[in-house]
Amino acid sequence: MRRARWGEPHDVPDALDVEGRIVRALVLATDALVAGRDATADARAAVEIAATHGWGVRECEARLLLAEALLVGGEPRRALAEARNVARKASTMTSRRFESEARALVALIDEPPIDAAELEELAMAENVSPRASRRARSLLGDVSAPLDVADEGVLAAGRARAAVEVLRVRAESPD
Repeated sequence: MRRARWGEPHDVPDALDVEGRIVRALVLATDALVAGRDATADARAAVEIAATHGWGVRECEARLLLAEALLVGGEPRRALAEARNVARKASTMTSRRFESEARALVALIDEPPIDAAELEELAMAENVSPRASRRARSLLGDVSAPLDVADEGVLAAGRARAAVEVLRVRAESPD
């Protein structure tokens, strides 16, 4: 049964090599994004390898990274198209993680500007991507939402594009 699922022994190194190439391209793209360099070429390479070999999860990761790189690089229309592609693919895969990340990215890029109700839903949901939730909480003004360098760059690019206002809500006692 395992052999039927994994293939013949001589096929295994090729499968590992494919995933290794995808992961390497993802790492290079992430490093470029964090360093403020153009990450699109490496992200596209990861998308192509993953799509060619049927690695759906890795393809979604790569497409999200490509969308972020395009947004940070000043290409919001192309970033929006990529994010929508991920949302469609994630819905066919029934992947709540990728669907929520793509929805959050679409909301950040698309017109009209971000809907606070959608942000609240993403921030409070338990079955969404931690990254989507963290970014949504940050956009809602939650200063305890820890952002990494890539998150900060993506949110800054989205805020500049959509003129997003950070909302701060304070509960006051009825005294």
